[in-house]
Amino acid sequence: TVWCGVNGTVLEVVTQALGEALLEASECATVSRILDAGSRAGCNHIVNYRSDDGTTPVMAAASRGADDVIVALITAGARVALLDDSGRCAADLARCSETRQIIGAAQASPEDLSAEL
Repeated sequence: TVWCGVNGTVLEVVTQALGEALLEASECATVSRILDAGSRAGCNHIVNYRSDDGTTPVMAAASRGADDVIVALITAGARVALLDDSGRCAADLARCSETRQIIGAAQASPEDLSAEL
């Protein structure tokens, strides 16, 4: 669970709701709205939210082959090298080689990812 706060108040429920929504996001516009809402609520690390089994939003997007969502998440600071509870990272969960290439490019140089695509 990612903990964040505003004025010293723990916002676990908000973090969980936004994090779960981010896990299901299938469009870049949705990702942006969720990240904006998290930022306004003081949950600046929501991009690396972890579900009960350790899945992060970028892992969920990789398993769906949602390359544009992966790029949006990585651009927002998603860490692609995080492991879930089974020891798998986003590249391990990627459905196709193109998705693995995007994740590999992010690991090599996250700043240049958008320019390469």
